[in-house]
Amino acid sequence: MADWYEYGFQIALSTNVEEPSCIKIFSKKRFSEKKIKKIVIEIFEKNKEELLFSDDNDNFLIDSSKLCKLMSENYHHLENDPSVQYVEFSKLEVSE
Repeated sequence: MADWYEYGFQIALSTNVEEPSCIKIFSKKRFSEKKIKKIVIEIFEKNKEELLFSDDNDNFLIDSSKLCKLMSENYHHLENDPSVQYVEFSKLEVSE
């Protein structure tokens, strides 16, 4: 069973670099930084109008969660939120 790779970095508009958005995407395939960033730019450029929004101060920001969702929809090796089976056990008590 292959391990999951978590790719994370920040993305910011050149006009608002002080307020970056966080990208977090997962894959069982190993990608280079260059390849992941190329994918991000490609998806961002295709969907720019849908991904940009303004905050209360009229600064434009990037909707990173929507960007990650679009990345996973367009690239089958990428997962926005991989399904994980959580198993929680009862409390375990040990002596001192």
